[in-house]
Amino acid sequence: MIFSASPDKQVKIFTVAICCIFFLSVIGLMGVYLSEQMIVLPVLAVIIILAFILVYVYRPVSYTVTNDQLAINRIAGTVFISRAAIKKVDIINKKVVDGAVRTFGVGGLFGYFGKFSNSKIGAMTWYVSRMDKLVLITTESEKILVSPDDLEGFVTALR
Repeated sequence: MIFSASPDKQVKIFTVAICCIFFLSVIGLMGVYLSEQMIVLPVLAVIIILAFILVYVYRPVSYTVTNDQLAINRIAGTVFISRAAIKKVDIINKKVVDGAVRTFGVGGLFGYFGKFSNSKIGAMTWYVSRMDKLVLITTESEKILVSPDDLEGFVTALR
C-alpha cells in the first residue's frame, strides 16, 4: 500500500522563501560583480543550485508498506526497512521532537530528512515532509521518523 508524503504549509513557505531569497540575491550580486569581471559568483551560484537539486531528489516522496518491508520512496533511491526489524510503531506529537538538533541533514528545505537527535528520543533518522503528522518507528538498530498523510492507515498497515 502506498502512502503519500506531501509537504505542509511551513515546508512550502520555507522552501519558496529560501529559493526566492537565494535567486534574487544571486541576480542582484551578479549584476554588481559581472561588471568587474568576477567569475566567483556565477560558480558559487551553480554550486548552490546543484545543492538545491541534491536536496530535492533526497526528499521523501511517499512510503510503501508491503508484507515484508517498509519502503521510503525518494527520487534518488528507495530506503528499505524490513518489517521483521520493526519493534514499535507510534504516532507522536510534534512536541516530542521539539528541540531536535540536526546532526547531518536538511531542516526545512523540501522537508526534514537526515540525522537528528534530541534528549527525549535520542538519535533518529528523519524522512519527514510535514511536522503535523509524525510516526516514530523503532527498529532493532535505529529510530526512524516518517510523516505519511494518512497516519491511521499507515500505522494500521505497518502493524
